[in-house]
Amino acid sequence: MAGLALLALITLWGFICYQLSKFLMKKIASPITKNFGIGFLLFLFFIAPFADDIIGGFQFRSLCKKMQY
Repeated sequence: MAGLALLALITLWGFICYQLSKFLMKKIASPITKNFGIGFLLFLFFIAPFADDIIGGFQFRSLCKKMQY
């Protein structure tokens, strides 16, 4: 049941990211630029909640290597 809830949450987050990307790119006239912009923003918005954890992991690992004697 928790897996279904997580899948629903990820789907909802993807839908919100897509709608936000579409909203932000609605005034762009060129269809090629508009589609590229939507895809790029969708990617950025979708990974935003996880990017901090990924970057923090690299920084924490680097800090731990410096502290070893």
